[in-house]
Amino acid sequence: MKLYKRIAAGALSVVFAGSLVSLPAAAASTPIKWDGSSGFVNGYTYYISDSVTVDGSYTLPASSSIVLNAGADIIIPAGSSLNINGSVSVQRGAQLLAAGSLTAAAGSDITVKGELLTGANSKLNVSGDVLFDRGSYISLLGNTEIAKGGQLYSYAAVTVDGSLTNSGNAEFDGMLKLYADTTINSGGYMYCGGTFSIENGATMTNSGELLLGEDAYYKLGGAFSNTGGGYVTDNRKRYEGDAYSADNISLYTTNAIKGIDVSYYQDKYIDWNKVKASGIKFAMVRSSYGYIDEDSPSTADKYFHQNVTGAIKAGLDVGVYHYCYAETVEGARDEARFVLSLIKGYDINYPIVIDIEDDWYVRNGYTKAELTAITEAFCDEIKDAGYLPMVYSYANWLSNQMNMSDLNDYAVWVAHVGVSQPSYSGRYFMWQYSWEQTVNGIADKDGKLLDVDGDYSYVDFAKYIKDNHLNNL
Repeated sequence: MKLYKRIAAGALSVVFAGSLVSLPAAAASTPIKWDGSSGFVNGYTYYISDSVTVDGSYTLPASSSIVLNAGADIIIPAGSSLNINGSVSVQRGAQLLAAGSLTAAAGSDITVKGELLTGANSKLNVSGDVLFDRGSYISLLGNTEIAKGGQLYSYAAVTVDGSLTNSGNAEFDGMLKLYADTTINSGGYMYCGGTFSIENGATMTNSGELLLGEDAYYKLGGAFSNTGGGYVTDNRKRYEGDAYSADNISLYTTNAIKGIDVSYYQDKYIDWNKVKASGIKFAMVRSSYGYIDEDSPSTADKYFHQNVTGAIKAGLDVGVYHYCYAETVEGARDEARFVLSLIKGYDINYPIVIDIEDDWYVRNGYTKAELTAITEAFCDEIKDAGYLPMVYSYANWLSNQMNMSDLNDYAVWVAHVGVSQPSYSGRYFMWQYSWEQTVNGIADKDGKLLDVDGDYSYVDFAKYIKDNHLNNL
């Protein structure tokens, strides 16, 4: 149920369709002004037609109303507060400016048809009902909190440049734009029906429900993550190519899923049933390495078929990675086609990865542009075959050897071991955090546990790939 219907069912004093204010009879008959430095009276409507500065802390009673007329403004300086128990209407051409504290208490309602601007250190607390009407201008620079039971509905363009915590219900039918250094923590219900833009440097964490309407446009430049059971219901219209976009993949983020990656280095002594029983959920299996010279063409990993068959049979989610040696764009496409020939017939439900990290490229003077083009060519070939591609390298390589902005549409798997988090500042969905993990089931012939790479996946790729009919699944 959309928030609009819930608000309407609550019989607010604001009639949204016409944006009319229904005021108490006593209030309508005794309109008075307010000077910002005296207390409110029960049952009155306060019409404001000039500039009023709130001097202190004042509470509007539940039976009283404020109508802020065109050309007028209410200013709440730092250290002052305005607590609304009744109703407030900010008419077109009027401004409500808060550097201090503005509270919509439970049972109250605020309608903004003009402007609402909050300052960097302000507090906007919503426990009642708040409506941002079409054509209004809303800029939230401070701390905004929608409490449990609070409801915010917006037809307007809303920009957030501070922090927003949602424990209630928030619905944005217009634009919601999060600027750099903005943080949103939503543990309640949030609906976005227009443009939802998370700019570079902004962060949203969702532990509740986020619903994207069918006409929503989602743009991710910063970071989005689901945590603590948070999830996204994505009702947007689907277009060709959407499923491969890292923006869309981000909606499936979740708490860390534990996995490993393996190659011939672990030899043939892997008991995949024991690996699964140890709590490992996914395995990235090395499929191959690329062309070195005519005597060493692209070659399958010695234990690829054994590993991929065993992991799938044990019930693990499985992806593959290919160590790239391609010297040209066409060479990268050839290597990708070789990988596709190897995985044919296997149910691969994690990404197909290009591992590009070899120092040979640096020693031979490859530029960022050349390495980026090689990586992109490999990924494009994988994508054209209907599989989900991914880029792997260590953090320093991703930061300094390639133009990652040109690869922003692809998911990234970053390697950085021995740290609490990778130094790579870009967006990534998998993290190789260790090269020295031990896992029951991976041991030599004498039973000694072997080192294996440890990984975290922050996306349920198996669900994502299945839901989007990728990888021929």
